[in-house]
Amino acid sequence: MIALPTLSILVPTYRHAAFIEECLDTILEQTLIEECEVLIGEDGSNDGTREICMKYRDSHPDRIRLFLNDRSRVIHVNGVPTGRRNLMDLMAAARGRYLAFCEGDDRWCDTRKLELQVALLDANPEAVGSYHSTQVIDGQGQSEGRSFRETLPPMFDSHNIASVRSPFHISSLVCRSIPELKYLPRWTRSVGSFDMALFGLLACKGPLLKANGRMSVYRKHAAGITRHYFHHGSALHLQRMVIWERLGGHCSHWPAASLQRVLWDHLRHVVREGGRSRALRLWALALWKAAPHSLMRPLIQIRLFLQVCRGA
Repeated sequence: MIALPTLSILVPTYRHAAFIEECLDTILEQTLIEECEVLIGEDGSNDGTREICMKYRDSHPDRIRLFLNDRSRVIHVNGVPTGRRNLMDLMAAARGRYLAFCEGDDRWCDTRKLELQVALLDANPEAVGSYHSTQVIDGQGQSEGRSFRETLPPMFDSHNIASVRSPFHISSLVCRSIPELKYLPRWTRSVGSFDMALFGLLACKGPLLKANGRMSVYRKHAAGITRHYFHHGSALHLQRMVIWERLGGHCSHWPAASLQRVLWDHLRHVVREGGRSRALRLWALALWKAAPHSLMRPLIQIRLFLQVCRGA
């Protein structure tokens, strides 16, 4: 019988020819690499990314599994093509007990990253995942002098993971390969931020623990997904509210106080930027978009309505 890997490293990539070699080299340098499989999903690039991935696959045939996709199966969100189907397919194909994530334009910067996070999860069987600090660089590889989030709590769960901003960067995540990640709710295909939906689904199953150190690098560049309109202004707040509404309906034990707080945080931003009328319209639109998966807790919705009306 073939032994299954301890960990599956998922690398979705598209038009990352300038970055993918650096990404894969930092993965293959991991101290735990002998216990890992590397799943690369190449999403139909025309800039040389596919050829680079094939070269790495041929050089590491026992370590790398390469999935060659075409653009016909790409999932569009708000009319914008995304790499969502690519990552979903990688999660479904993974054989490891744990999953780690590194998009083709990001990289890791500590060779013991996987070793440390797997040890943390092995020592805490109640935990469903682990995260850590992430450095931010620009498209030329220059540091922006900051972390993706300057302050990280020692633990995230359903009480505190819901927030206006992403709680941590996906390149820092190592999690258990739970069934919910292989059989994702259908609504995850259409929400604005797949990463935040993923973090919320994990938090439904247990806590996520912070690992020490800044062990990954997020490359923030002009071709990244965050340049699109639905990651800014009222459109961002609408997309995030839909995520929390849907998670509230999906996870029946999600704390009501956490849901009310994060929905109000979004609405408060909209009140400041565009007034109470815009916030009320956005709140109603979020409810409509989330149906029939909304949190279905009328008391929370009544409280939010009153808060917006007061502008509190």
